[in-house]
Amino acid sequence: MIVLPHPYKNSAINPELLVKEIDIIEGLNARIKPELNHRARFLAKKYEVPMIAGSDAHTSFEFGVVQNILPINELDIA
Repeated sequence: MIVLPHPYKNSAINPELLVKEIDIIEGLNARIKPELNHRARFLAKKYEVPMIAGSDAHTSFEFGVVQNILPINELDIA
């Protein structure tokens, strides 16, 4: 599974060029500007790519700042 983390934090590559190569887009990153998260969510919705959240923790107190919660009925373990 390939995740595109914080797609707009670095402007070296247009993330739209990578969308066909990835499985998930990080739509919420706790360490970047809200506008960049908004753009990432827009990108995911535009291309119908699932989203994930990341704390991007660099220190222990940052762990758990954001969480991914999946209802059990949506999990497919087959």
